[in-house]
Amino acid sequence: IIKIMNKLGTFILFIVVILFTFFYMIQGGIQWMVSGGDKQRIEQARLKIVYAIVGLIISLGGFFILSFIFNLFGLSFK
Repeated sequence: IIKIMNKLGTFILFIVVILFTFFYMIQGGIQWMVSGGDKQRIEQARLKIVYAIVGLIISLGGFFILSFIFNLFGLSFK
């Protein structure tokens, strides 16, 4: 039952990261659309989208790096 809980926790973490990233990207897209041509607001919206993508890459990259290291030593955290 502990393995099932660990797998469920990992799955929920993935879902939360992906949903939060898409929410942040959609928020940036909406901010971009309603900016009315204001360059400062467009730049803020663009940065919000870029930060969401970078955050997703860092989150997933960290997970895969840890997974690789654990597998290298014959351990499992999933």
